Amino acid sequence: MKPRTESYLKNAALSLTKGRDNLGIGHADEAARHAYYAAFHAAHALIFERTGKAPRTHGGVASEFRKIARKNRAFTSDLLSFLSSAYIFKQTADYEAATAAPISPQAAKDALDRAEHIVKIVEKQLTP
Repeated sequence: MKPRTESYLKNAALSLTKGRDNLGIGHADEAARHAYYAAFHAAHALIFERTGKAPRTHGGVASEFRKIARKNRAFTSDLLSFLSSAYIFKQTADYEAATAAPISPQAAKDALDRAEHIVKIVEKQLTP
């Protein structure tokens, strides 16, 4: 595995930990944001390992991830679309926390569970 790929996977694991920690102290918006980033970093790892390229935008990562991951049956349709659908969590936490509807603890937990599933599948694919 390439060193940069390993770095992406470490960031994914760290985001999951931060997400669970934030959920535990009642910060559902931050937990959901970290769920998005866990999946984002895992997707980046898969893309970089397979192509040697790192897309520069969130949309680019989501699109390239779907292209690569859809070939693997372990990625269900909800996991393939997670980056696109969870991007709202990042936007809400980063830019609209004071004005947007709050993210529920259950929504944050569900997002963390899906992100963790993505991370595990990617790790399994990339580990010899």
